[in-house]
Amino acid sequence: MRQFLKKNLFTSASPQTLLFRKRLMVGLAPILATYLVALCSLSWRSQLSFFHTKPSPSKPAKKVTRFVPAPDPLVFSKNIIVKAGSTITQTLQENRVGLTDRNNVVQELKKHINVRDIKTGTHFKINYKPGETTNEICLNYLSIKKGFAKEVRITRNKQGTFTAKTIVHPTESRHQLVQGRIRTCFYQDARKQGLDTRMLHKVVQALGYKFDLQRDLHPGDQFRILFEKKVNKKTGAEKQEKCLLVEVILRGKKTRIYYFKRPRHVDVDFFDEKGQGLKSYFLRTPVDGARLSSGYGYRSHPILGYTKMHRGVDFAASRGTPVMAAGNGTIVCMGRRGSYGNYMRIRHISGYSTAYAHLNGFKKGLRVGSRVKQGNVIAYVGATGRATGPHLHFELLKNGRQINPKSVKMLPRVKLAGKDLQLFKAHTKKMDVLYKKSYADVS
Repeated sequence: MRQFLKKNLFTSASPQTLLFRKRLMVGLAPILATYLVALCSLSWRSQLSFFHTKPSPSKPAKKVTRFVPAPDPLVFSKNIIVKAGSTITQTLQENRVGLTDRNNVVQELKKHINVRDIKTGTHFKINYKPGETTNEICLNYLSIKKGFAKEVRITRNKQGTFTAKTIVHPTESRHQLVQGRIRTCFYQDARKQGLDTRMLHKVVQALGYKFDLQRDLHPGDQFRILFEKKVNKKTGAEKQEKCLLVEVILRGKKTRIYYFKRPRHVDVDFFDEKGQGLKSYFLRTPVDGARLSSGYGYRSHPILGYTKMHRGVDFAASRGTPVMAAGNGTIVCMGRRGSYGNYMRIRHISGYSTAYAHLNGFKKGLRVGSRVKQGNVIAYVGATGRATGPHLHFELLKNGRQINPKSVKMLPRVKLAGKDLQLFKAHTKKMDVLYKKSYADVS
C-alpha cells in the first residue's frame, strides 16, 4: 500500500502536481493525527464503561386500581326536623314524599317505635331520588333516633318495598366531677358548670332536705358533684345518668351527701356520712333556683300599700322555673283562684296541705285527684294573679289554716343499721375512692 501511494502520488505526475500533493499531505497530517487520537479515546472509554455500568433502576410496580363506582348525581340526602304541631306523616308530606311511600314508611316504623312519641324537634335523615313528577321524590332510606343509643333504619329493597330494623349503638359509662363556687344562687351557678336540668333537679332536691338553699348557702361557698354519664360511642353524644355524691363546703365546713339504694327499696335515698337519712316529710325549698323574697308574718304589701299578714313564703325565681311537690300527696285543687292566679293545693297526711300560687302553668298530665311524690315537678313559676313579678307563693296548711312552715317539726328520718349500714359503709368507701380520682383529674 505504501509503495502504491508513493508510486501514484509522487512519481506519476508533473513536478507542479507533485509539489501540490506534498504540501497537501503536510497540511492534512495534523488533522488526521487528531482524528485518530479522538477515535482511540472514544473506543477506550466504551471499553471501560462495560465494566462500570450502573444497574438500571427497577421499574415501579404498576398500581392496581379498584373500580369505584361514581356516586349517583341524582341521589340526595337531607336532614328533617319535626315542626311544632306536625306528625311524621305531615313532615314527610311537606318534604314531597309520595302518598304510597309515606304510608309504607309509617307502617314499617310502627313495628319499632310508637309514632305518637315522636316529639317536636325530632331529627331524622332521608336519602332520595327525584320522583316521576316534580312534586314528589322517591324515598330510598330513612333513619330516626330511638332513645339515646338506638335508631330505626328504613330501607327500600330491590323489590321496591320498605324494611325497617333497629340498630343499637355501643355505649359506655364514665364518671365526671363538676365543681364551682356560689356567686348568685346554687341553681344558676351549678347550671353554668354543665349540669342538665334533670340532674340539677335531683341535686337541689337532696340539698333541700338538709339545707335552706336561700339562707345556708353564701357567696364563696363551694360545691362539688360527682355523677355518672353514658356515652354513645358511635355518635359521641353524652347523657348524664345518675348522681353519686354531692359535697358542699359552707363557710369552711365540709358536708358530703351520698346517693344510696337500700335493699328491698325501690327509690334511691340520700344519706350523710353517718348513714343518717336526709329525706324529711317536707322540702325546705320546693322550687329550683329561687331566693327567699318574703317570709311568713306581717309585711307592707307591695301592691296594696298597707301592712298585711303574709300567710306564706315567697320565693323569687325566673318565669318557668320548675316547682316541686313539697311532700307526697294528692292534688285537691288546681286552676285559677282570684288574686292567687294559677293555684294548686296538695293534701298530705295528718291534716297537712301545701299550696302553690302565682304559677305560670301546671305540669302536663296532672289533674285533680292525681297522686304526686315529693320532689316531682308539678308546676312552673309565674306572675299570675296579684303579683309584681315572677315568684312562687308557698303555703303550709294544717286542717285548712295557714301556718308558719318553720313551726312544723319534721318527721323522724331514716337511720341505717345492721346489714344496711354495712352495705352503706362499703358503698361510701367506693365512692370516696372514685371521688378522689375524679378530683385529681380535674385539678
